[in-house]
Amino acid sequence: MSRSSIINSALILLLLISFWLLRSSQDEAQTSTQEEHVIDYMLRDLSTTTFGQDGKPHRTLNTPELKHYQDDDTSELLAPHIVAHQGAQPPWNIYSDTGWVSGDGELILLNGKVKMRREAFADNPSMNVDTKNLRVRPNEDYAETDERVKVRSSNGDRVDGVGAQVWLAEPMRLLLQSNSKAHYATNKP
Repeated sequence: MSRSSIINSALILLLLISFWLLRSSQDEAQTSTQEEHVIDYMLRDLSTTTFGQDGKPHRTLNTPELKHYQDDDTSELLAPHIVAHQGAQPPWNIYSDTGWVSGDGELILLNGKVKMRREAFADNPSMNVDTKNLRVRPNEDYAETDERVKVRSSNGDRVDGVGAQVWLAEPMRLLLQSNSKAHYATNKP
């Protein structure tokens, strides 16, 4: 074997080893990146309440399961139920299939079907709001969605639209973004 063929064989072998090392280090990096988003703790049957400056309940979060992720400090919720207390008035009860909470708690994503319920009080009928994929800013008592929204009241009023902004603090307001249709019952029960 000539000296040049030995050098060429060594170079080809060195190239193959380099390629193999590069590929296996990329696989390890990809595996470690996937493994970083792991649950560092899980809570079951969680119920937590935040109180306002007046010492009265402001918000309550109930969930059968919360999973917390250390790498980004986010949490995933199973079947969350949020209670937005309204002082002397009945609270808003908000339910969804799943949820996600940002690390700073400033954003809650309620995913899947979302149901908002408030019981009747004084001269105000009960209210049911149904939509999907609601973004909630709890510290602002504000929520919004880009999905279809159905509002029903116990007095027979109906409002439908696409996209909504909801302010949960008094005075509670709901602004439909587009394709709004309303039916106001003339014979109230």
